[in-house]
Amino acid sequence: MSRPRSSIFKYMISFTVSVILLTAAFTFILLSFQSKKNAYIRDYLNRLSETASIETADKYYSISLMMNFKNYEEIKNYFHTVNDSRLLSVIIFSQTEDENFFKVREIVNIDKAFKTPYSQGKSINLSTGKNYIKNGLYEVTADPRIYKENNFFWQNVFFPVREQNKTYVVQLYCNTSFLENPITAITSEDLYYRKYIFISVSIFLVVTVLISLLYMHNLTLFINSLAHVVKKAARGEPGFKLNTAADDDFKELAYSFNNLMSEMKEKDRKINELSEKDYLDDIFKTGVQMLKENRLDEAESVFNTLSYIKPDGFGSYFNLGVINAKRKKYGVSLEMFEKARQANPDHDLTNSYIMKVKYRISNNG
Repeated sequence: MSRPRSSIFKYMISFTVSVILLTAAFTFILLSFQSKKNAYIRDYLNRLSETASIETADKYYSISLMMNFKNYEEIKNYFHTVNDSRLLSVIIFSQTEDENFFKVREIVNIDKAFKTPYSQGKSINLSTGKNYIKNGLYEVTADPRIYKENNFFWQNVFFPVREQNKTYVVQLYCNTSFLENPITAITSEDLYYRKYIFISVSIFLVVTVLISLLYMHNLTLFINSLAHVVKKAARGEPGFKLNTAADDDFKELAYSFNNLMSEMKEKDRKINELSEKDYLDDIFKTGVQMLKENRLDEAESVFNTLSYIKPDGFGSYFNLGVINAKRKKYGVSLEMFEKARQANPDHDLTNSYIMKVKYRISNNG
């Protein structure tokens, strides 16, 4: 049993939906893979940076414990002497009477091109967000984020520094510029894949639209051709056919329509034949009647005309043979009877007349 054919519209809808689903699946898989990969790399780089930053903070925290600062001036002077390429800047915070506010006591820019977002003497509100500064009062604390601004990469680490009567919080801006190349590479790769996905999706959508337009164009041409042929058939010209070299759905309709046109043409041919036969029969009967009335010239004209219209007709040649025999034109009569016998070899009367004409010719000779 043959598989039923779907309509062209169902096929177009199925194709379009399939392309969209495949595109969505491809995009989702690619983005998921790339996102997981980049997330893993970023996490690894963050952990690497955090480890390096905490190691730096631990170093300076240990030094501060060993130095046993007597007052704030000793703390400030010590950090002004620091010259470490791993640091961009150092900020010293002191706690105010309100535990949610810390004051910027000192800013030490180790890299002169780097600018911190704070100004000396400014109070910082810690009532919202993660209180890395407040946690820095008790232990070494790292902000896991990596910051970037003006080509600088850094991570913030906080730790406590104590003098006899008070505890301060030191914020180290740890230089993480060694991560610049990997992060830039990840960003570039993200842009590349997004561009690639955009181009791929655009190509899929363009192909879908073009194929849909192609099918709609074929459908329009087929409908126009069908309308043209139907108009021709309505005017009594059934000899036109549709092109069957098309889509299966169109081909089936074209075959059915062509069969209908062929049947109409055959019926038209039969009708014409019957009409022509009736007309010729009437003429033939008229000629026979003229022959019976011995109107030989008129009868001869009629049968000559019929033999021209139907060169393989038996009756016209037979009666022309009779007419010429009556006129004693036995040579012409024999020729007509011979043509009649070719049209109908089994006609006994024709054979009998041929023998009689030959006898007359021999006697007259």
